[in-house]
Amino acid sequence: MGNVLRASVFGLLAALAGGAIWYAVRATTGYEVGLIAVVVGIMVGGAVRAGCRRRGGVAYQLLAVALTYFGICVQYVPDIIKAIRDHQPAQAQNAPNPATSNPTTAPTASVQVAAEPPASLPEAPAPSKHSMPVQILIAVGFLLAFAMAAPFLGGFENIIGIFIIGFALWEAWKINRRTPMQIEGPFRLGAAATSAETR
Repeated sequence: MGNVLRASVFGLLAALAGGAIWYAVRATTGYEVGLIAVVVGIMVGGAVRAGCRRRGGVAYQLLAVALTYFGICVQYVPDIIKAIRDHQPAQAQNAPNPATSNPTTAPTASVQVAAEPPASLPEAPAPSKHSMPVQILIAVGFLLAFAMAAPFLGGFENIIGIFIIGFALWEAWKINRRTPMQIEGPFRLGAAATSAETR
């Protein structure tokens, strides 16, 4: 179990580093260099290989592939956050302002209800102390889910990018192949001892 945990930690750190490198290149140059995905695959594959002490196998190959895809897609998270922040002020500007609305258009019934409240109002539910962590988890899950789907949202226009991602995943898979055990022998120790005594 220690090898799996070590390989997961090493691979995750390599995935985050690879995603940061890709985002930095894209942010500074303005171009999305798809070949960096191959670099991410090699980084993650090598990190998982080092974490599992070069044992390899299908489990480590699947781990390397998953973390490589995560590292490729996590670089879209800052763009998604920026798009959400830019979209919220636009909604706030288009929202109607109650202060400037025409009060004559309000129905009379609503005024009467406001003037004569019922005897007992339902109590508002108390805010749960777990609501904020749950909301954060939901937001993080939404961001990651949208980022994981980002490479396929371009459709056929991004077909070359999808092929490059597939090649990067193949590199991570290939690096973590199981190393076949080579057993040499048996050796005859008696013959070696006899030859040493004759000398």
